[in-house]
Amino acid sequence: MANHALLVIDIQNDYFSGGRHPLEKPEAALSQSLREIDQALKKNEPVIIIQHIHAINGPFFRLGTLGAANHPLIEAVATKMGTIIYLTKSKRNSFVDTDLATILESRHIQTLTLCGMKSDWCITDTSLAALKKGYQVKVVKAACTSLSEDIHNQAIQNLAAHGVQIC
Repeated sequence: MANHALLVIDIQNDYFSGGRHPLEKPEAALSQSLREIDQALKKNEPVIIIQHIHAINGPFFRLGTLGAANHPLIEAVATKMGTIIYLTKSKRNSFVDTDLATILESRHIQTLTLCGMKSDWCITDTSLAALKKGYQVKVVKAACTSLSEDIHNQAIQNLAAHGVQIC
């Protein structure tokens, strides 16, 4: 698909078992996200891996900690050939205080597919901001998760109600 990019949001260690803020079934979302990344790379589409970083005293994703690091399987993607771009953010909306808009504009991106973690926070905020900026937005439901299945499903329903395509 021309003019398309995949945003991989916050697939970081703190969201997995043993982390400071574990989510429900993060491994399933990770697995589906890796499939999405593989498909995008095969099409030579940009894959933008976005990492949330809090200050040292933040509740999780603390700067310089293992918990803030991207999951090792996401990090392994960097060794593959393709158009991988890394961004860090400090807000739920991936457009705030990042170069995301500039990167997308410079590549003439019109359609975004999102996967990652937390459906009700960063996925929702980034999706709604992208819609306001005029992008067509898709969210891969199976490649996202949250604190519970109910919270995840409510977030997905909310996104669909706002015009996000759910796949």
